[in-house]
Amino acid sequence: MVHKLSFTSKRAWTTAKNKLLIEGNYPKGMAVIEIGKIPIDATYDEEGNLLTEASFQTDYAIDIDCEVLPDTLTSKLIPAKDKYYHQIAGRTDINTL
Repeated sequence: MVHKLSFTSKRAWTTAKNKLLIEGNYPKGMAVIEIGKIPIDATYDEEGNLLTEASFQTDYAIDIDCEVLPDTLTSKLIPAKDKYYHQIAGRTDINTL
C-alpha cells in the first residue's frame, strides 16, 4: 500500500526517517519516494495576464510503500480529500486519512 505523507519540512522528514532506518537501510518491505515540495502552477486570467506567480507548497511530501505504516508516521498521513501530487502507475492502493 502506498501511504501519502506530509511533513512540515525536509528537516522534519529527515528526523523521522532516521528513526526508521536500521543500519542505514529502510526496514525490509518498505520503499520510500521523497517527493519534496510540490509545485503550484501560476494562474492567469482570460486575457493571459498573470494573476499569481508559480510557487511551491510549504510542506514536504513523502510516499511510503509498505504493508503497514509504522505508528510513528500515521499522524503525517495527508487528508483523503487533498489532491496528492505523485501517482505510481497502476497503483490504486493509496492510503490517506
